[in-house]
Amino acid sequence: MTFEEARKRLAQLSKGEYRAISYELTEYASGTEDAECTLYIDGYKHHSGPTWAAAFLSLEKAMDITHPVDTTEQPGEELSGAE
Repeated sequence: MTFEEARKRLAQLSKGEYRAISYELTEYASGTEDAECTLYIDGYKHHSGPTWAAAFLSLEKAMDITHPVDTTEQPGEELSGAE
C-alpha cells in the first residue's frame, strides 16, 4: 500500500473527523531499515506498525470494526510509504 492509498483509506475511515498520517523510515549504518507507519483519527489515539496493513488493523480494532483484512504484503512493499 502506498502512502497515498493509506491517506485515502484513512480519510474514508475518519468520516470527516480530524486525522493525521505519517511515515518514518530509519536507516542504520549497518544498512538495515525500520519503517513506522502511523495513523490517527480524533478520539482513537495513534496507531502504528511496520506496515500500513498493521497500522490499519490496530486502528480498526480500536474503532471496533470487525471484518477480514488482508494483512499480507509483497516483499519490499513494507517500505512503499515513501512513494
